[in-house]
Amino acid sequence: MAIFSQLICGFIGVLLLSSALAKFRDPATFREIILDYRLPQLLKVIPMARVVPALESLLGLGLLSLFQPLSLFALGGSLLFVGIATVVVARRVMRGERSFRCGCEGDLRETKSAATILLRNTSLIAIIAVAGIIQTQIETSVWSMPPPIYLASGGLMLCLRLTGAAVRAMRSLNAWKVDG
Repeated sequence: MAIFSQLICGFIGVLLLSSALAKFRDPATFREIILDYRLPQLLKVIPMARVVPALESLLGLGLLSLFQPLSLFALGGSLLFVGIATVVVARRVMRGERSFRCGCEGDLRETKSAATILLRNTSLIAIIAVAGIIQTQIETSVWSMPPPIYLASGGLMLCLRLTGAAVRAMRSLNAWKVDG
């Protein structure tokens, strides 16, 4: 079970790092997305466009850490982070929005279905919680996360990205209109 938890930590860590990278690459678009969320006035004081990708990076690196207590702390932080993101998305759905740019990953300009975002986030919350439960049962303080676990985590992320790209390509082909 420890290997399963390590694999989850690696996968979520790579997911968070790739998400942060997208935000660091295009901070202007991410700033626009944050404004679209219409956050409470209290949160507008915090420079969210800088804080969110930095937090994602720290959590991702923590999950990839070989030090098990740090990884467990990062799992808790990731659970809280994804939970808050899910609540913020749910607020947009309650306002009647059905699709929007979530600022979650990959292409920040891409519009996504709110139902898909909520399903993905709920799944992530469940996966992170399972990994946390498993980690609390582990006795060691240092992971034995060998390079194959890192590679498998990266491979899972690559498969997820390629599947998403294939689905987007199929949608584009289906939406393409031919004159004549």
